[in-house]
Amino acid sequence: MASKLSTIKPTTKSGVIRSNMAEIEAAIGRGCTYEQIAQALTEDTGLEITPSLLAVNLLRERNRAKKNQEGQR
Repeated sequence: MASKLSTIKPTTKSGVIRSNMAEIEAAIGRGCTYEQIAQALTEDTGLEITPSLLAVNLLRERNRAKKNQEGQR
């Protein structure tokens, strides 16, 4: 049975970025700019995500992931 939680979409800007981290990192790896990624997220969600907001949230998520990875050693 599929959980209803898996169908709920994030409603905050940081939640949108957090839930799309894998896609965002892949886009960066392909050479997309923060501006292009922010524009795509804005169009997909209707939430205004700026390149600077994206950059700040990426840094936070990367630091959080690094901290969690260090804690598991």
